[in-house]
Amino acid sequence: MTSKAIALIALAWGMLAAAPPPQAQTVRPAVVVKASDYVKSYEARLGGLVAEENYAQHLLRDGQRSPAGQKRRLKSDFMLVKFGADEPFTPYRDVLEVDGTPVADRTTRLEQLFLQPDAEARTSAARITNESARYNLGRFQRNINVPTLALEYLKPGNIERCRFQTPRAEQIGYDDARRVDFKESAGPTVIRDSRNGANVPAAGTFWIRDSDGAVLRTVIKVGGRLIQTEIDVRYCEVPKIDVLVPCRMLEHLSGRGETVEGTAIYANIRQFTVTTSETIKR
Repeated sequence: MTSKAIALIALAWGMLAAAPPPQAQTVRPAVVVKASDYVKSYEARLGGLVAEENYAQHLLRDGQRSPAGQKRRLKSDFMLVKFGADEPFTPYRDVLEVDGTPVADRTTRLEQLFLQPDAEARTSAARITNESARYNLGRFQRNINVPTLALEYLKPGNIERCRFQTPRAEQIGYDDARRVDFKESAGPTVIRDSRNGANVPAAGTFWIRDSDGAVLRTVIKVGGRLIQTEIDVRYCEVPKIDVLVPCRMLEHLSGRGETVEGTAIYANIRQFTVTTSETIKR
């Protein structure tokens, strides 16, 4: 396993350049602007999102056929954590069980994270994310296999980095939607090589509801010469949360003679709030 291979799949959450990027497209489709506004309000309404993630991974090497290969089941807390009033929510995963065996010292880490001071929480979240990434199958350690990744490209500061194709009408379930293909074409890119900071452009597709700009489905593709990843996410309605949330993620990763297929299902989706007595309400 080479350091180059690992570095290619690292997400620079919150590390984008402060200066405005060059405009990749002067005029953006109206449905993209509506979806960007939706994502902006999405963060404001989705504080403390926590879900139980059940993530099945299947690793095949060259010459192997399904159902051969190595399999793994991960049970995790997936959450969006905000470390400061003016900062976006950061997705992170804390693996609780591997193939049914509990991971040690995980029972109270969620509560501790939400109750810690900002600086301490940020350090803890980064450490836990890195620890959890090592349970992924395959030689390529990665932290971009999170369901909300594609929404980064709809944030107001990031749509300027992308070129969007003409929307096409499509039906998603019972919803009238617009399919919009995009390609990141201006840097600095959202995903970067953690070893040398090199840009790693992404491309993909959004399905956006006509009525309100809600994102119903996303597909994002990233990678280079060594490795390619595709992440396909569907969003659903759940009780007591007034925005759509991820309910299923499909991952396909290939490179260096390996293929990883993953399916993550999200359940028990809820919001955490911290009371003045420093207890957490579910």
